[in-house]
Amino acid sequence: MIMSYTVVIGFVGCGFLFISFIPQTVKVIRSKDVSSLSPIFLVCILIASVCLGIYAYDLSAYPVMLANCSVFVNNLILLCIYLCYNK
Repeated sequence: MIMSYTVVIGFVGCGFLFISFIPQTVKVIRSKDVSSLSPIFLVCILIASVCLGIYAYDLSAYPVMLANCSVFVNNLILLCIYLCYNK
């Protein structure tokens, strides 16, 4: 089965979305400085990722589902770090 160019573009976008979060997460992990993180923002992003992931699954939009899974995991890591190191 040959993938259409829109599916390829979707997976490329997913890859860049995933990569875009890595520098911030690595910086927070290394510095343990969570002062710039907003827990309300992180929780909202987590909820949005779950909702959009379910929606993408229902539509069989796998690039969107994969992107939201990567956003969810990354923001869950940031929230855990925030909860561990917030003074």
